[in-house]
Amino acid sequence: MCFNQLIIRPSPAQIHYTLGYGRYLAYWILMHLRIIYFASLLTIFSNLFASNLTVVEETLSMTSEKIPIQKGMTSLVDIVTNISYRDNMVQADYPDFIEMKALLEETAKAFGREKRKVDELWSWQSLPPALCKVVLDTYPNVTEVSIALVIAPNYKMPFSPTVACEMIREGKEFPAINSVEIPIEVFGIEHQGPNVIDLVTTLFAKNGASTEELPRFKTIRDRLITGMEEYPIESDYWETLIKALSADLLSNYPSFDRIEMFLNVHPTSTLTYPHEVTCVTLRKE
Repeated sequence: MCFNQLIIRPSPAQIHYTLGYGRYLAYWILMHLRIIYFASLLTIFSNLFASNLTVVEETLSMTSEKIPIQKGMTSLVDIVTNISYRDNMVQADYPDFIEMKALLEETAKAFGREKRKVDELWSWQSLPPALCKVVLDTYPNVTEVSIALVIAPNYKMPFSPTVACEMIREGKEFPAINSVEIPIEVFGIEHQGPNVIDLVTTLFAKNGASTEELPRFKTIRDRLITGMEEYPIESDYWETLIKALSADLLSNYPSFDRIEMFLNVHPTSTLTYPHEVTCVTLRKE
């Protein structure tokens, strides 16, 4: 037997199998290297993005519906809350909004009970600032809060006014902007012919004005209705009408220094589309 006969020669099938396994092994190694490479790139770019990330503003909004508050009679109120956070918040810095919602609801109910003991006709305008202050006192990472109370109609007040307060944290001071919104909906008026309108008037209180000095909702609404009904020139443009109404309110209620009016005129048989007019009026210093 010669030496060449002792060498075990692989068959063609064995050679093909061995080369195929080698190609599979090389492919597997290459794919894992690619995955590691792209994962590294993703980590690099993620870190780069995070280091340059700037959060411009973070806010939270929530609504508590139909909260019973005592004032003469029990009224149902929606509490609409919007808050803004400080910069660079992390997970542990955010407040529990369920806890915050419960705190606002309980504070509002207790406020009504305590106020009613002294005066059954306490002013709704005093409640939003009290709620805003509770939020800023309780949650140090909140920099700004606005709270609006949407008061449901009842037999004494057949419309739904809104009282609101916006409060900002400035050191230990909490400057506030208080406002009242009076709606007049589906109101028939003889102006430029018979028309049906919606008028929403928002009145902003002067800085430092006491909420107890602000006029009652019905007083403001009645004055607006009288002003529209007694307006002398029926052919005047709607813009002229609401400017006159705004001027009248500022003249008669010195506790307000800004009036915003939104007027919607419903379609009629001659003018088949709605149209809207807005006006913002400021008191001159």
